[in-house]
Amino acid sequence: MKLVADGRALAIVERDAHGQVFYEVATFSSWKVRAAATVHGILPQNHRLFPTFEGISGAASNRVRHYIGALTGLAESIETGLLDELETQIVEKVSADDLAVAQEAFDSSGTNLSFVAAAVLAGATLERALRRKCEGLGIDILRPNGDRKAMNALIDALRAANAISPLRDRQMKVWAAIRNDAAHGDFDKFNRGDVQGFLRDLPAVLAELA
Repeated sequence: MKLVADGRALAIVERDAHGQVFYEVATFSSWKVRAAATVHGILPQNHRLFPTFEGISGAASNRVRHYIGALTGLAESIETGLLDELETQIVEKVSADDLAVAQEAFDSSGTNLSFVAAAVLAGATLERALRRKCEGLGIDILRPNGDRKAMNALIDALRAANAISPLRDRQMKVWAAIRNDAAHGDFDKFNRGDVQGFLRDLPAVLAELA
């Protein structure tokens, strides 16, 4: 938890027009090294959660909140002795912090296109929740060729299993389209209001998928 506290206390030396922050180099580098050493001391590289922390030693400033969320989940699981719920704890914290980053990107966007980043982040958070829900129900999240199923395929699978309602099916497919358009640069296919609605309603959907 000291790592978490130190991460939240990192000194911001600059914030650009898009809300991107930049930390004081020496303390930021020290924090990343300590965080990586801590994780390596707890999780073996073959642990299924290890990829959640992979890259922490070289993390860019826009990934700090993601790693703080993951470290918080790890610390709380250890402190409470709930190691059997480790994955759930970490996924929940990462999702919450990624969603917070998306909201920050949106709030800082004004009239520019920074809200596009919020759409991508929110979509990634939703996709992760969909994969986890499918895995919990024993639904395959991979295609026959080994690639991960796209978000719409995951939604279809959950609807077929009666795990989500027709309303949620339609809503999440709209969000999937927004995320895909944002990721592929088709900015004329959605607007700031669409992303605002996405961010407003996503927490309730994530709770249903948990």
